[in-house]
Amino acid sequence: MKTLVLKVSFLCLMMLSFSSFADKVMLTGQPVVLEQKGDMYVVPATYKSTTDYNYVTIGGKNRVCYLEKQPALASLDVMTVNVDVAGNTAAWNCYEYSADYFDVAP
Repeated sequence: MKTLVLKVSFLCLMMLSFSSFADKVMLTGQPVVLEQKGDMYVVPATYKSTTDYNYVTIGGKNRVCYLEKQPALASLDVMTVNVDVAGNTAAWNCYEYSADYFDVAP
């Protein structure tokens, strides 16, 4: 009976931990370093975004940037930066990287 209770408890804990991973954003690759030029940031000439986020490094800190504000990330530090991507300027909302909200895959 004791082993059954332990197994059921372990199973419940596993299910709870899986639900916390489900809400994380999966980031791929390495962050792109943004270069500051005045009040503007510039991405490398070869940069092409293939996701709805941009995984970047600003001032030595990794951040995850979106065009729109992300209410689910409201508890994280956010900074809005103007970014020049191939001659087009956009305001990105850049959230601090946190392992509680993001996972990185190579």
